[in-house]
Amino acid sequence: MLNSNGNREMKRQILLGVLILLFIQTLAVAGDTYYVPSRDYPTIQSAINAAAFANDDVVVVAPGVYTGSGNINLDFGGRAITVRSEINPDNPNPAIIAATIINCGGEPVHNQGSDGGAWNRAFRFHSGEGPDSKVLGFTIRNGYARGPKGADGVFGYIGYVDATHPITLFVPIPPCADDPNNCPPYVLNGANRSGHGYGGAILCESASSPTIQYCVITNSTVTGAHGGDGADGLDGIWWHWTLADIDPCAVPPKTDDVN
Repeated sequence: MLNSNGNREMKRQILLGVLILLFIQTLAVAGDTYYVPSRDYPTIQSAINAAAFANDDVVVVAPGVYTGSGNINLDFGGRAITVRSEINPDNPNPAIIAATIINCGGEPVHNQGSDGGAWNRAFRFHSGEGPDSKVLGFTIRNGYARGPKGADGVFGYIGYVDATHPITLFVPIPPCADDPNNCPPYVLNGANRSGHGYGGAILCESASSPTIQYCVITNSTVTGAHGGDGADGLDGIWWHWTLADIDPCAVPPKTDDVN
């Protein structure tokens, strides 16, 4: 039979054991925190790559403008982690959100050449991420994505290069059908293309459904498919002919300085 002192000691041991268990559980639940930028993690993606797949890890991004490789087209790779600015998720500060910027640097196709535009977004979720994959408290700017693009036209094509490249695309233009090399050069048309575009700033696909909160998205665009561009012309002197010429393939009838 325990006396009062013994009872108190037993209660104290039980309480201590409960506190130890709670502490251990807290350590098990709380994940690691990765700070960007830092010596070990200079980019957002490097911190994401270091995080565990299912340990509630957190990537905290300091105010600043983040762009270029490692800071755009970010991929969680299926990780159940949080990537956030320095906001308090329970009381987010709009000033911190406005000061923590992911600049995707994307430009629509009409601002670019035949490459079809600078295709960049902030995040792409494609590995079945769920609501435990979180993006909190960023300003995302200048995202751009488009659908498929057709092949561009080819300049100066006359249908024959050498013996290893047979005349497969040459379209005879009378009366030069007997020798395509005597005909004026022309261009191949750009190819048609159809399809859709998705996710100018953030793309969620393959059954991914992450949590996106306290984010501001500006100047981001997504477009559908684009047909191929027509080929450019070329400055210089070219022989040309018309159907009114008697034998344009034998003697070039006239010249123009085409600019």
